[in-house]
Amino acid sequence: SSSGGAAGRADLLDSVVFFARGFVVRPSTTPAPPKSPAMAAADGFNPSKTKINDDTLADWLKNKIEMDLEVVPGVGPATAGKLRDAGVDNTHALIGKFLMLKDADVQTHMDAFYNWLAEIGISAHRNTIVLSVAEKVDIFMPGTYDASLYADE
Repeated sequence: SSSGGAAGRADLLDSVVFFARGFVVRPSTTPAPPKSPAMAAADGFNPSKTKINDDTLADWLKNKIEMDLEVVPGVGPATAGKLRDAGVDNTHALIGKFLMLKDADVQTHMDAFYNWLAEIGISAHRNTIVLSVAEKVDIFMPGTYDASLYADE
């Protein structure tokens, strides 16, 4: 498996073909609570902390969305149980929750999803889950995720 980082992922996305029809999203009207910059930095999404390899991510991105939560990279049996306890019974519902937290600012959106996962008791592989869902959604809703925001300077 290669480790091409953000640039490799961008190339990977160019090779993925995905057709979506009839998908309607109604945004949440509840604003996310404000966070201090220090809290955001300490408690936010950081794709460099993912343990996903490029092959696993590529498989997830090119395959159709399955109902089983455990097909999402980073989601195992314990995490799937916590998601179900929070009312998220399948992958489509997980993507729906991700979209409900959408904000005009990509980083705020990623942090909101990351922090929601923490709130429901998920501590392992949060960065991987956020990255996987964000990259998948960005295929059929371009602009949802921007890997360049997290590139090493």
